[in-house]
Amino acid sequence: MKTVCAVLLSSACTFALAQDPPARVGRISTVEGQVLVRAGDGEAQNALLNWPVTTDNRLSTMRGALAELRVGAAAVRLDGDSELEVSALDDDHFTLHLRYGTVSVRVRNPDALRGFELTTAQARVTLTQPGWVRIDAGRQPGTSVVSVLEGAADVDGATGSVTLRAGKRAELTDEQLRTGALQRIAFDHWPETLPAAAQALRYVTDDTTGYEELDRYGAWQDDAQYGPLWLPSTVPVGWAPYSDGRWTWIAPWGWTWVDKAPWGYAPSHYGRWVLLGHRWGWAPGRERGRVPWAPALVGWGGGATGRSRARVLARAGFPCRRMTATCPATAPAQTMNAASTAPPRGAVPWRASALARSARSTRRAATAVSGATGSTALAACRRMMARRTWRRVPCSRTGRPCRPSRNSRRHRPSP
Repeated sequence: MKTVCAVLLSSACTFALAQDPPARVGRISTVEGQVLVRAGDGEAQNALLNWPVTTDNRLSTMRGALAELRVGAAAVRLDGDSELEVSALDDDHFTLHLRYGTVSVRVRNPDALRGFELTTAQARVTLTQPGWVRIDAGRQPGTSVVSVLEGAADVDGATGSVTLRAGKRAELTDEQLRTGALQRIAFDHWPETLPAAAQALRYVTDDTTGYEELDRYGAWQDDAQYGPLWLPSTVPVGWAPYSDGRWTWIAPWGWTWVDKAPWGYAPSHYGRWVLLGHRWGWAPGRERGRVPWAPALVGWGGGATGRSRARVLARAGFPCRRMTATCPATAPAQTMNAASTAPPRGAVPWRASALARSARSTRRAATAVSGATGSTALAACRRMMARRTWRRVPCSRTGRPCRPSRNSRRHRPSP
């Protein structure tokens, strides 16, 4: 019997937002050596594979380290002893600022060039066609060097502008702009892993960040009910989505899932998971087009009678996994939450149309918990659970996991 995993966001879904969060989000796809990531004025922390990257994030590599940022069909690589700032990353802009060091940018799709710009202290670079450029900043004091390995790029400096074709370079200072022949360096020989063509592109667009990993770690099949499905081939028996990774708080979305698997980014943040017999498959959807990004799409459902029932595994931004609910340290002692591997007796049936409406609303709900914690989030959570049959789970102030009480399955919380 097929069991569908209801697509419901793992952040609070009850707040009305004045502005949608960005639908385009990058990911850290390679970490070699010591790489740090920092959001805004926050503290730097060690970068992890599949860490979501958005506006006002900064990547720093120590000497000898390497890092790669993927945004759809664009690959941005950072050499050792470098620092790159993501000035803007949203539906219409992709702006980077290289503070110092060396970065290469490779783009295969013209659509990925929309709103793209990279700046240094001496130069502004835009790609005029798909291609591959390398930029060095500060390797020589007060100097930026732009090299075009493939395609073409426009380069603007304080003393003029130039269009560079493949095989050319420009050296810019505050006083002059000089052009010459491309000079290759060891960094250019980092093996290319962004596929020019992939089977996954038959089912998703290359706006889907992380698509390039799917063909290597799974297989595609068509399903009459759900459309195209991707089935991971490297998971152990009994594996389930959102079981190998960590929850972390990332603005502006709130609690966000960071998957450990190399292929885990796209299935964790787009589409939905469905259970076919005893095996999970990822369904990106039948319609090909830009799909909004979500911090996590977590839900649980199913029934032997074929009537779809859903249980929200994470509400009001509190991450949950199966029989364990975890509350943020900022939450009061008595917190409403839901966590279960199956719906309790008497659970309210969910119709497929209702699930679809919930899925379409996830983009607006994505930043819900970022501006609402404590009593505000709890009040919304109580209102939500009062409308349906949820379990009440008391959670400690320490944020440690807590398990539902023996009688919690029969409890119907009051408003």
